Amino acid sequence: MKYSKLKDEYLKEESFWHVTSKGNLKSIEEKGLVPNNGIRNGEVKEVHDIEARVFFSQGIETTLAQGNNMGFHIEDWLRVVPKNKEGLSVDKIRNEIKNFFGRSKSDKSEKGEIDSNGGFLDIVRYIKEDLREKGMDENTTEEEFKELVYDSIQTLWENQVCIKGNIIENEDYSYETDYNYIRGGKEKVKMSKMDMHTFKDRTIDTEKLEIMVDDKGKPMTMFEVYKDMAKYYKREYPDKRLPVRVSESYDYNEKTGEWEVIGYNYSEDYITTLTEREKEKGKNLLEGNEKKRKDLENEESNLPIKKGFFDRIREKIYDLKKWIKDKINKNNIEEIELEEEKLEENVIKEEKDDNNYNQKIEEALEKFESKKKEEQEKEKDEVGKEI
Repeated sequence: MKYSKLKDEYLKEESFWHVTSKGNLKSIEEKGLVPNNGIRNGEVKEVHDIEARVFFSQGIETTLAQGNNMGFHIEDWLRVVPKNKEGLSVDKIRNEIKNFFGRSKSDKSEKGEIDSNGGFLDIVRYIKEDLREKGMDENTTEEEFKELVYDSIQTLWENQVCIKGNIIENEDYSYETDYNYIRGGKEKVKMSKMDMHTFKDRTIDTEKLEIMVDDKGKPMTMFEVYKDMAKYYKREYPDKRLPVRVSESYDYNEKTGEWEVIGYNYSEDYITTLTEREKEKGKNLLEGNEKKRKDLENEESNLPIKKGFFDRIREKIYDLKKWIKDKINKNNIEEIELEEEKLEENVIKEEKDDNNYNQKIEEALEKFESKKKEEQEKEKDEVGKEI
């Protein structure tokens, strides 16, 4: 299996993209993409997936549309979670979702063996089954709910990776002869680029697969891939919006006795929303650190410490500020917060050390005098032995 950068040529051509959980990478590296029939704990959970096939999205437009479609469904399913007095708080739900994605295939639950570890179908199952049973706190505000939606979508995307499949028509798939299921698996329809798949029971060998990686060779998360795809799409098609889920609005025509399409409803562009949301968090963090830097400088005159201390603090602040700007460009918020904590610890340590400066000098002088005295006594003993 190849590890490749996300090249423009991959976005220009009608490439095939497969999304999977991070936890599945090791198995895929060993066995390739093995078709799955959608069965979880012995039960079919998705009727469109009743046969063992590997699903892909073909082309950048359908891949972006599929991402926003995932976001739409997650919000839609969270909307119907019942609210009650005993329901879980937003923070509790957020933590449960994060813990859910942290599972491994080898883990076990009360319901038996866990068949997957954080794929889209599994988060759907969690919301539809576990969360609906527990419910949501009835005092949850709309703002809190939307933050939960965005966090849930981002958690999903950050726990998935993107694989490019170099599959071959008539060898691995066929739009002419293959199909998808609708109406509870009772009816077959021609498959589309957004939901196309390989032949039944067809495993895609590792030599046909490429995992997208960053500059350090680390597999890119689906969110990182979506952001790069969106940037490319907006650059190539500046007058077009990112593809989203579109639904039709109908009205009944009394004259004809039929329902007619009167307009279209466009769902939210979750990829753009989450990208801007992440940028805003980085901006707020930078502004917060800048404020702390100014507050620290303003307090200099009130700190009873020796000359030269502030020169070192200024250097630390300058280095931290430069480091923060570099890291924000890489969207490394957690590392920035950790570095900020280290700076605060160092400042406290510097101040404590300087407050004990005179005492340390006295202790050092005492040790020096003691050592000097020992050496003098040793020299006397050596001279005595020679005599």
